[in-house]
Amino acid sequence: RTSSAVEYFSSLIGPYPYEKLAQVQATVRFDGMENSSVVFYKESLFQETPASEVPLPHEIAHQWFGNSVTQSDWDQLWLSEGFATYFEALFYEHMDGPGSLKQRMADHAKNLMLSKLARSKPVIDPAQTDLMQKLNPATYQKGAWILHMLRRMLGDACFFRGIRRYYSLYAGGNASSEDFQKAMEAVSGIPLDAFFKQWLTQPGWPEYILSWRWDQKAGAAEITVRQQQATGLGQYLERPYTQVWDKREIIHQILTENQLRPEETLFIGDMQHDIETARHGGVFSCA
Repeated sequence: RTSSAVEYFSSLIGPYPYEKLAQVQATVRFDGMENSSVVFYKESLFQETPASEVPLPHEIAHQWFGNSVTQSDWDQLWLSEGFATYFEALFYEHMDGPGSLKQRMADHAKNLMLSKLARSKPVIDPAQTDLMQKLNPATYQKGAWILHMLRRMLGDACFFRGIRRYYSLYAGGNASSEDFQKAMEAVSGIPLDAFFKQWLTQPGWPEYILSWRWDQKAGAAEITVRQQQATGLGQYLERPYTQVWDKREIIHQILTENQLRPEETLFIGDMQHDIETARHGGVFSCA
């Protein structure tokens, strides 16, 4: 599905940045190596029946993010790997439907939560000087989730307009997380300093326990959200709080506070319906 990936990313981000795209079966250390305009794939991938396409959308997405727009230094690696991981998931959402994106993001969250490193180290970690150690779940899966949450917070139209602005400004050059933040702020009109500080410079993620009950007399759902981790995010926390599915729309409640309260109770009125935590809908911190 090479042509489909190139066409989709071109429409979503901007024109394909090179004259050609060659894909080479090679002896390489990783499943794929995203050289500009020439992707090398591990030869064993093509010896399977059927041949695997697993790294293909990821490596093609790198032609825009990682190659054309290259992170300003290794500490900003999520601008390459996090972007490629998320845009791979977006490609499958485009080709196979929303369920594919939800499943991939759920898998990313599961793998991330199993990572001791991602729980203890931030995405941007200048203290880590071993470049190979920067290739970790924080830069890949957590980076993808940062983009997914930002998309849900800003909405599709604003988010992708910001992506196109960021790409157009830095194509053929270097960019930092601050550059990306400024591009997204420019199109949204929303200050995003707290969002980027909490997710890029602090380790881990909020861990919530959610419970709910339906009050038939009041005609409302009572949702209790308790944050359980002792350390981690908090100093800059601006959290997407919960989502409630009803027959008409998804209700987003975004609460901002300087000091964390360990437990909150929300009352959602109107009608009783399925209530689901937002792990797949755009809130990484709810499980």
